[in-house]
Amino acid sequence: VCTLLNGCVNYSGRFFAEVLADSAMASPILFPETVFNAPSSHISAMIGSTAPNDTLIGDSSGFLSGIDLAAEWLERGDLDGCLVVCAEEINWLTAEGLRLYSQNYVPSEGAAAIFLEHAQNQVSVLRLPDPVSLASCGRTAAARRTRELLDAEDDGETLLVDGCASVDRFDRPELAAWADWRGPRWSPRRILGEGMGVATGFQVVAAVRALEEASHRRAVISAVGANQQAAGMLLGRNRR
Repeated sequence: VCTLLNGCVNYSGRFFAEVLADSAMASPILFPETVFNAPSSHISAMIGSTAPNDTLIGDSSGFLSGIDLAAEWLERGDLDGCLVVCAEEINWLTAEGLRLYSQNYVPSEGAAAIFLEHAQNQVSVLRLPDPVSLASCGRTAAARRTRELLDAEDDGETLLVDGCASVDRFDRPELAAWADWRGPRWSPRRILGEGMGVATGFQVVAAVRALEEASHRRAVISAVGANQQAAGMLLGRNRR
C-alpha cells in the first residue's frame, strides 16, 4: 500500500516539459510515471510481489488510512503481511505552494514504511479508529473527536507523537485537542520540516522506534490533515 499527497511531481514535470518544448517529441514512455499508482507498482516489482497493491491519495494523515487498509486485508485473510509506504518529493512547485499557505513552513521530503502482520512482535496496534472527516465538523472538532476515539491514558508512560509543525494556523486545532496532555510529547515536524505526504509516516516510525527501545510502554499518534481528515493510532509494547 502506497500513500501520497502530491504524487510524482518530478516525473510529471519531465513529461510536461517535453510536451511544452516539442509535443511531437514527447515520449509516451514517460506517461506511466505521471500516474499516482506508479510508485506502488514499482515497489511491488522491486520486492518481487505479485500480491495486490493499492495507492491512496489524501492529505498528510493518509498514511494512517494506508495502515487501516492493510489491517483490513489482514483481518480478511487476504494476505500474511503488508508493507505500507509513504513518500514525498519536493521541487519548486510544492515548496512555493507551502509558502503561499504560510511563510513559516520549511518543506522537506523523504519516505517511511512499516510492515504489518499477524504476529507477536515487539510492537502491536492497540487502537486504529476510523478517521474523522473534516467536512463534517472542521479541524478542531475532528481533532477532539479523534482523541476521544483513541482513549489514550495520560499516565506518564504513554508518548504522544503529534503532527504540529510550528505553524500556528495549522497547529491550533491539534494543540487545543491535546491541551491538557502532561505526558511525554514529540513533534517530528518541528525538527524534520513539513514533509506533506510523508509527515505522518515519520510520526509512526518515531513512535515504533520509541517502543522498540523500551523508552515508553505505549505511543499515541495524532494526525490532523490540512483538508480531508483527522486520524490517529495507539501502539503498545508487548512484554517479553
